[in-house]
Amino acid sequence: MELQGKVAIVVGAGGIGKAAAVRLAKEDCRLAVADRDLKRAIKVAEEVKNSGHDAAAYGVNITDTASVKEMVNSAVDRFGTVHILVNCVGSPIFGNFLELSDEDWKTVIDVKYLGYVRTMREVLPYMIKQKDGRIVNLSGTAAKEPYLLQLPGGSVNAAINQITKGLARLMGKHNIRVNALSPGPTATERVIRLMEITAKERQASVEELLAQESEEIPLGRFAKPEEVAEAITFLVSDRSSYVNGAHFIVDGGLTRSV
Repeated sequence: MELQGKVAIVVGAGGIGKAAAVRLAKEDCRLAVADRDLKRAIKVAEEVKNSGHDAAAYGVNITDTASVKEMVNSAVDRFGTVHILVNCVGSPIFGNFLELSDEDWKTVIDVKYLGYVRTMREVLPYMIKQKDGRIVNLSGTAAKEPYLLQLPGGSVNAAINQITKGLARLMGKHNIRVNALSPGPTATERVIRLMEITAKERQASVEELLAQESEEIPLGRFAKPEEVAEAITFLVSDRSSYVNGAHFIVDGGLTRSV
């Protein structure tokens, strides 16, 4: 993929973020792994280092501009610059629309939408200076087909796709490519935990629930985090050198709209 020596910041060390960090390390990227849970980031960074690649862990609160700035500055001090940013944060709020408060909506916007805005704003000056940058923002298929218990997250995902397209147009002249990627149902630890809660409510097993949820997916199963990581790696590599402002859907054919 010709990514040897590139510096990548991966924001979000769970599930898909972890898989992306491990996959990019295999391409010999130097990894800055950032997460609100420093212990989780350290665990992923240690796994990368144990595989013989360079990595460092950072705690970050992406709802706080100063925290994001400190994380990026620390990573640049450690690695010299940044070439790649992968924003991989899930929506923190689920629930019935009539039961969601203003604070619930503000939380989703602050964590995921403004969180991505903050990280991009901090890395872009370095990318502009070196005329080399690749950003992948993970949004979600709910941006196109609403999930009724994830309306805040789906709305934010649509906004992320919009700003991705806008920044792609603004930054293309600097040789910076900005793309969005929407994974469908993916068998991450977080999703399995949510499945366990739902299964208990429905008095069913997780296996039964997974089978039911998979019936609507043409490929008949949830994605593995590693499969989504392969798509992320493609988008930050030179093999996608003319892909800019795109919205990739990686969901096994689940999304019906175009």
